[in-house]
Amino acid sequence: MLESSQPALPLMDQLPLSAPPARAGRRRTSVAARPAGAACSAGQLRAMRQAFLGLATRWALSGEEALRLMGEPFDDEAARIERLEGLLGIHRSLLLLLPEPDTCLCFLRRPAAAFDGCSALGVMLADGRTGIARVRAHIVEHVARAPL
Repeated sequence: MLESSQPALPLMDQLPLSAPPARAGRRRTSVAARPAGAACSAGQLRAMRQAFLGLATRWALSGEEALRLMGEPFDDEAARIERLEGLLGIHRSLLLLLPEPDTCLCFLRRPAAAFDGCSALGVMLADGRTGIARVRAHIVEHVARAPL
């Protein structure tokens, strides 16, 4: 029973009839689906950096390799975001292609003909953003050709 000091809550049929705000068709988007040049919120950037730390652990990167992949100390924030998006995209695609962590690590460190005898990690470290984009394009091409 309600006490006299408690306010009565309106019943559902007493609420005003107003349409809920129209929502555009929501779809799940990845970090890479963000338009180029669009700014990241502080929370998104923090999440991307945390994901990169996990990626660096899985890829068994040294501290120097991780810093070089991030473009430290020379790249600006927009370039770092571009690098993070590329690296996280590579990781996501590798998980689709090679679900076993050891196989993924072998792919990253083994010399490949597609990269002129260099490893995928070596290309990313040597060429920076363009190397990351090159490796990502190569892996995405393989994901697209993989049977479902």
